Amino acid sequence: MDKHVFLLTDTLPNELPLIFSNRRLYAFITSNLSLWKGLEISKDSKDSKEKEYDRFFQYSIPLQFFIAKNENEIRKMSLLHPYAQLQITKFIEIYDEHIVDYFQQNVIYSVRTPISINDIFNNAPDKYKQELKWMLNSSEEDLGSEIEEFVKNYFVLNRFSKITDFYKSYKMKDLEMKYTYLIKLDYQECFNSIYTHSLDWAYLGDRDIAKNYISSKYRFSALLDKVAQTINYNETNGIVIGPEFSRTLAEFILVRIDNLVYQELDKQDIIFRKDYEIVRFIDDIFIFFNDNNVGCTIEKTISKLCLDYKMTINNKKRMYEVKPFLRNQLWISKVKNELNIFFDYFRKDEVSKKRYPYDKFFENVRLVVVEYETHKRYIISYILSAIERKLTLVIEEITKTKEIDIIEYNFSKLLDLLIYILNHYIGTENVIRISRIILMLQRAADMNNLSIDDLLFKKIYNTLKYNLDKFTELHNFIIVLTFNLNHLPEQFIVQCLGKYRDYFSLSVITYYIIKKSSDTINYNCARKIINNIIADTIYEMKNKYNLNSGKASNQSSFDKFDKALLSDFFYIIHDFYSSGILNNQNLDAINKIKRKLSKSKDSRGMELYNIFLGYIDNFDKPFMNWDASYEDITKEVFAKKYKVINVYE
Repeated sequence: MDKHVFLLTDTLPNELPLIFSNRRLYAFITSNLSLWKGLEISKDSKDSKEKEYDRFFQYSIPLQFFIAKNENEIRKMSLLHPYAQLQITKFIEIYDEHIVDYFQQNVIYSVRTPISINDIFNNAPDKYKQELKWMLNSSEEDLGSEIEEFVKNYFVLNRFSKITDFYKSYKMKDLEMKYTYLIKLDYQECFNSIYTHSLDWAYLGDRDIAKNYISSKYRFSALLDKVAQTINYNETNGIVIGPEFSRTLAEFILVRIDNLVYQELDKQDIIFRKDYEIVRFIDDIFIFFNDNNVGCTIEKTISKLCLDYKMTINNKKRMYEVKPFLRNQLWISKVKNELNIFFDYFRKDEVSKKRYPYDKFFENVRLVVVEYETHKRYIISYILSAIERKLTLVIEEITKTKEIDIIEYNFSKLLDLLIYILNHYIGTENVIRISRIILMLQRAADMNNLSIDDLLFKKIYNTLKYNLDKFTELHNFIIVLTFNLNHLPEQFIVQCLGKYRDYFSLSVITYYIIKKSSDTINYNCARKIINNIIADTIYEMKNKYNLNSGKASNQSSFDKFDKALLSDFFYIIHDFYSSGILNNQNLDAINKIKRKLSKSKDSRGMELYNIFLGYIDNFDKPFMNWDASYEDITKEVFAKKYKVINVYE
């Protein structure tokens, strides 16, 4: 497996629009592989080494966006700059064995730790191939290279990729048999609290040791600290939230704290797997024990020792239980029971025009949500996932009646049910699930000579209209509606543009407008607003980096043009240049900047940056796929079903 596949697996957050991808960047590296493999982080020349180091580790500014964390909180996410993606990919290519060695030697409590490197691609699952063949009415040969190799993570993770896998595991059952009590703790603002210098301390095992080696910048752990800063505006307080790479960074510190706790407890004759067991899943800590005094000591020890790494425990989330454990997970059995009753309607009875099964299921789901309010997010995700898994069966039972009115009625009720459930917790993953279901229902309707475009449009449009405050989470509904025969009212699009001016919102709206415009509907007002926003963005960037004056970019060093390129303005300026929506004024303004950019730099240490410059040379390889077809979106949304892992769902 080519190591630069890390670019595809571990550098991006999951919460991105379906039209966003860094595959073109990956393909560019693949087509320039000999150049890529020849790159190093630093050379041996004493005279040039310092400057080469600084040039390689030129910082960039991630593009930040916000998603709902829960009903009352938001979470700041980061999309790494493309140059940052290249930096960490090259770093991993060189030092992946160091990472694996550290965790193999130090892991004690963690159950989600990199323990080896994926050495092969997994073949695309047969289920995925079957779904695509059915959705696109194609043979596997027709799908061609799109049935590509699958790989979820660069590293093999031990032992659970999702926290729910731990809850359902034999490991959990064994712990419940062995121990009487459980305390659950949580590191407060884990990623935001990480001090990047502590990565060096953690790897070496001690802060004082790191201080003794402070002048040695080329050690692995010093480079680990540096790369964490470089990809995040040179910040030392906090690491970016979103990429899988950040979870790997966090594990360095959390595993070291685990070791300190283990050693301190051992000194007090509190023995692991005899007196207690700890299971840590990223920032969630589960402490199992039989003696309350032991539990109290363990809790105090963790709270004290984590302070050495500038981490704290969130006391508001502390949970204490006497077995049976994880009582707040008891909703699962209740939901399973309701799902079985609902699916039995399709298995046992001949499907007809009955409201009762849908209404009864929804009412019972509401009762579970009310009872387990704090777990609403997980309940909704679980239900939608379960319905999606059984959707083929449900569609078969509905369509076998061959009666159009019955099919239309049940599709309508099913959509009502799904949208009602979604509205209890709107998250990106849930919208993706509903999008897949919608595409499958549409395909089934087409096969039965039934048009449900009006029905689908009404349901999705109302969801968008009534939940405009969740527009970021609902981006992919805009993309799905691109292939609906109906058109979103321009007034609604203008309303969205009045509230959201960010890269992602502008991109999905632009994609929609480009695809849906015709002789009769052109969205001229929305186009004008988008161009005004882009003009403002260009003006802001030019002023911030003083791009209105001066000669072309320096060929030997980083200058103001490079700082602008490495800023959070990059994605919107670069991608919208090729979008097809910009007016001549905006195109001319970008062209003036473009003409002053370096094609390459001639100083050593800037070879990686030259690859980035080569990629963006003509601004013709956007990260937003403006030309994405129905087939492209279908393949992407179904691939996410098998590739993307949401660690907390």
